[in-house]
Amino acid sequence: MRYRRMRAALIILRAYRRYKVKSYIREVNRRFKNVRSMKDHGRHVKWPTPPKVLRRFEDAMKSIYNRWWAWTKIKGLSPEETLQVRAKVASLEALKGQRADLGLQRAWEGNYVKRDSPDTASSFTLVSSELQRKDKFMRVLFSCNVRKINRFHKAEDRALLITDRHLYKMDPLRQYKPMKNIPLYNVTGLSVSPGKDQLIVFHTKDSRDLVVCLQGMVPANESRIGELVGTLLSHFKRLIHHCEALTEQRQHQHVESGVCVCVYV
Repeated sequence: MRYRRMRAALIILRAYRRYKVKSYIREVNRRFKNVRSMKDHGRHVKWPTPPKVLRRFEDAMKSIYNRWWAWTKIKGLSPEETLQVRAKVASLEALKGQRADLGLQRAWEGNYVKRDSPDTASSFTLVSSELQRKDKFMRVLFSCNVRKINRFHKAEDRALLITDRHLYKMDPLRQYKPMKNIPLYNVTGLSVSPGKDQLIVFHTKDSRDLVVCLQGMVPANESRIGELVGTLLSHFKRLIHHCEALTEQRQHQHVESGVCVCVYV
């Protein structure tokens, strides 16, 4: 009789656990059944409390849902908007908790010299076109009027033009004449402060770092440090991904031909 009672208790316990699991899954299915037609795609829907045995399952389900929700938001973006989202994600990953304002709430324009200096925009456009023909860059990543701190600790008005291949320092008082040209592969890192200032340091292989401040001609309450850092990080990530894909493709071609050779790009 004691054995029968224990066995009956176990059967009842297992049945109850199955009931709780099935009830939870049915409730999740009921609440999220029509999320595709909801305006916010179910962001307002409250998750039911899972039984203890399904807590890890709930975490996995929330992760799947969040990825799906993000996909619904980005699938309709244009190529330019997609690049901007990737740059903002890169900026957030690098500077989250380090700076208070990354400028994530506004649209990132990238090319600010034309907007900030409409009177001299034609000169900047002409010089940019000449540099594009000369250096064969594909697009402008970022441009901005800046204040440069020289070796004598004096501030001078300058302009910064960053393309997918080079970083140019220009003189806005001389029709944006290029004063310095740094290939992007010579840039080894960036340094920014945790404060609200717009100071940024470009570290280079030859240790001739470029120190500029974006605050000189930037409108009030518009931080561009996050945009500059995120844009460069996103650009280099795309280059690395492209190189890795090309390397893998070449390695696969060598293996298929019967020769195993490691190719490094």
